[in-house]
Amino acid sequence: MKEIQPDATRILITAVLSLNTVIDSINKGEIYRFIVKPWLREELLATVKNAVQRYDLIRSHGRLHATTLAMNEKLTQLNQALEVQVAKVAEQNRQLQELARAHEENLRQSVELCVQTMQTFYPTLGNQARRVFELCKAMAKGLDLSPEHRQTLEISAWIHDIGLVGVPRQLIKRWEEAPAKLTEAERALVQHHPILGAELAISSIILKASPPPSAPTMKDSTAAAIPTGWPATTSVACRLLAVAVAYAESNYGPKPARK
Repeated sequence: MKEIQPDATRILITAVLSLNTVIDSINKGEIYRFIVKPWLREELLATVKNAVQRYDLIRSHGRLHATTLAMNEKLTQLNQALEVQVAKVAEQNRQLQELARAHEENLRQSVELCVQTMQTFYPTLGNQARRVFELCKAMAKGLDLSPEHRQTLEISAWIHDIGLVGVPRQLIKRWEEAPAKLTEAERALVQHHPILGAELAISSIILKASPPPSAPTMKDSTAAAIPTGWPATTSVACRLLAVAVAYAESNYGPKPARK
């Protein structure tokens, strides 16, 4: 009986009651109750009722145990899958960090190339870029700008005059020394340099995701233009950059004599 129905509640009804019978019933049959003949009806009914309740509890416990085991197994599988996902995310983050470092290095080299190009093309432009950069760096620190805004402002300070590389050097010199003597065509070419610089920056690797603002020069504050589609954050950087450029070109800003 135990092998066929291990969860069954077994009741022994017997008229033969000996010590050996009791021992064998307990050790081999795992008897729930003994009922000695002749029995009392109330006692028999109560015993059967209790046996049924015990059976229900055993089966319920068995189902809960099986459910717990299944849930633990599923939880183990989910944990293993989660560990795999965490490892994948960690690897992706590592790759993203490497790409970010490579991007920062490419950006730095590109800015250095632009500054070197301006320095070679017209030394005054390189000197002006360095003065404006120091001013923008100080303003960014004083205003506690976010890293993104600070990077945009500082890189813009380096390359704000990059558009002048497309202007003849003699024209740049005349524009610095006697801007009133320029023709309308020459003045328009010079005034257009912030937009040319912005297009150059956008088309190159420099700040593809966050184009730098083009600052106006002190000689013509209407020269600056913010192209359509630039993020709203550039307006703040543009204003700060315009202040730095105007101060650097004024008599108050420290600068070497133009050649």
